[in-house]
Amino acid sequence: MYRLARLTTGMSIEEAASKIPCSPRTLWRYEKGKTVPMPDTVLRMTEAYHCCTLAEWYCSEICTIGRSLGRETRLKIKLKRRDAA
Repeated sequence: MYRLARLTTGMSIEEAASKIPCSPRTLWRYEKGKTVPMPDTVLRMTEAYHCCTLAEWYCSEICTIGRSLGRETRLKIKLKRRDAA
């Protein structure tokens, strides 16, 4: 998912790493699934790639809290935020 989000922007791994910021090797490890990024890193990726679905995917698939909430609860939270805006 991380690699796909980066490739959608057309950024090289070096360009993306400088925007996140992290080393290209670290970003490569995230993309290959060898290391799981911290939530703040995923947020920076989301901003750098302009891809909000990356954060949503992380919360539903990787984050222990997000997984425990379940899809319906996450949807309710998302709708409340949208209505408040």
